[in-house]
Amino acid sequence: MFSYDHTYLMNGRELKLKVREYPHYEIRQAVIDDVETMKAAGIKEELFRQRIVRGDHCLIVLKEGRAVAWSWSATGRLFMLLSGLIVDTGKNGFFLYDVYTIPEERLKGFIMSLFEKQLEHYHNRDCWEIYGTISAFNPHSLKTHFRMGFETCGDAFSCTLVGINLCYYRSWPHKTRKVHVFVKRPPEDIECI
Repeated sequence: MFSYDHTYLMNGRELKLKVREYPHYEIRQAVIDDVETMKAAGIKEELFRQRIVRGDHCLIVLKEGRAVAWSWSATGRLFMLLSGLIVDTGKNGFFLYDVYTIPEERLKGFIMSLFEKQLEHYHNRDCWEIYGTISAFNPHSLKTHFRMGFETCGDAFSCTLVGINLCYYRSWPHKTRKVHVFVKRPPEDIECI
């Protein structure tokens, strides 16, 4: 019925990543055949298929065939379902989203390895601008991203009440209205992530 968020848009180019070797883990790109593995990890089958089919890039960390961490990325004009914000990666950028590690595997640094492989994938496509969003209410994640070399490039507030979404872009790197009100989710047929 009601949700509220204060979100920072983060941006980076060259990140400082402390990557380690994980001898008992496999890190690779997810493919459509990984649907059962991701279902077992709690990702809805329809959502996984939709993202893969539209071309979103997913990397997974596997331990004995079980997905323990993952990272998604996409390009273009994107609608953030949780915050209600719109991000445009432009021609030379990509957006990192849905980065997750299961609780018992956290603090091992998988995010660094996943981000390194995401960067390699997009650098080969001449995409150098890295974007992501972090909730202002998540100071631990903000500190981690600052250490990696991200900077804040946007600041926005959003709230949803009974299906009506109101977004206020305090500052945003892409041309947008300061206030955006809409009922339809996502608006303007924008890709939803």
